Amino acid sequence: MTPSGLSSIGTESGGRISQTLTEIYNFALSVLCHFTNVRGNYLAECPNAGLLFKNVKFSVPIVTDWLDYQQKNSSSPKDTAKAWLKANAAEVKTWLAGVTTADGKDGFEAVPAALAAN
Repeated sequence: MTPSGLSSIGTESGGRISQTLTEIYNFALSVLCHFTNVRGNYLAECPNAGLLFKNVKFSVPIVTDWLDYQQKNSSSPKDTAKAWLKANAAEVKTWLAGVTTADGKDGFEAVPAALAAN
């Protein structure tokens, strides 16, 4: 799941360069995908948002799917996100487990209307 250009780099050195670049790429994506920083006390002050932040996991395969879709479809980030959310309801449901809308309704049940409106 790396950009296609990485797999062809360093073939004359037994693929060591390719392997190293792949490891760097995967590490960079994992760092980008696993940390959300918020100000002190935010999670206590906004427990609903805090639960969402705790639930959401942007794995390397998810981010790779986004990048692939965006490149193959010349898609904007917003359109890429909408397409992914529509196609991955099970993942979205785990992200929104226990999360509610501002008016107290189930967060996951609000997703189809939100996607249609935007």
